[in-house]
Amino acid sequence: MKSGRMKSGVKLIFLIGILFGISMSCTENPFKSADKILNNSISGKVALNTDAGPKGVYVWFKALNVNAWADESGSFTLNIPPPAQQPGGGIDGIFKLYFYCANYQLQSVQIALFNGNVQYSKQDLNNKGELKATVRLRESLHIITTYGPRDSTETGTVNLLAYFTLQAKFGPSTVTGNISLAEFQGDPEYLTGFLVDPNGNFVKVLQPENRGRRTSNIEIDVVATTLEPVMVSVKPGFPGTYQVIPYLIINRKNLPAGLLQSMGAHVLEPTAEFLKIPLKIENNKFKIGG
Repeated sequence: MKSGRMKSGVKLIFLIGILFGISMSCTENPFKSADKILNNSISGKVALNTDAGPKGVYVWFKALNVNAWADESGSFTLNIPPPAQQPGGGIDGIFKLYFYCANYQLQSVQIALFNGNVQYSKQDLNNKGELKATVRLRESLHIITTYGPRDSTETGTVNLLAYFTLQAKFGPSTVTGNISLAEFQGDPEYLTGFLVDPNGNFVKVLQPENRGRRTSNIEIDVVATTLEPVMVSVKPGFPGTYQVIPYLIINRKNLPAGLLQSMGAHVLEPTAEFLKIPLKIENNKFKIGG
């Protein structure tokens, strides 16, 4: 009789142990990773489906409004703020990490956070906090630059015209800013582009050839079109390879709210800050001297 009671007691303890184990497994947070969290960074690579290099592709984690830009190889590292600097002492959930280049299709991956810590080995990250696969962006609007006749003044200033041809890849693309009226350095000007020097520094805003055409905030659906030519003048004594960047805003319906503004408060205005927006252009460089 005593032996039977002991056996019953053993069975009861065993059953309680099983129930406790099941209870613990059911209440474990699904965001918690079994792997040790090494740090709060996310790294990976991005590539384009064209010959254009991936340098400058914008990487944005909307949930905490932190960003990074890809380097020449397409690599990036995004540092997530510590939990103490996040809302509520650390956010929980699965969030999107966006990859943006203005004339390429937007892409995103999913990142899991628990108590403000990045969860390695979860969603699209491996156990080292790296993306499991390279993110690939597909071109949606091809932009080609051609340069018109070049001449030099008696003082040695080089003058030429730059033309931008737009070719949509997947149906019409809507663009704004062929010619925009804006305030720049105190004087109203009709702006179409920016001149960038051999060191990648902003030089000046460029004007359209036909200044008499007073059109503001043009919006067009592009299949294939050539924009108003831009006048380019480079003073003597500054040889090197220059770039002409069109003041062109490509409108996207699926663009997350706040993405462009996260690059800078004035990124959509015709100032040097506009150059933070990644835009891939074929043949947009020209050489002076040398």
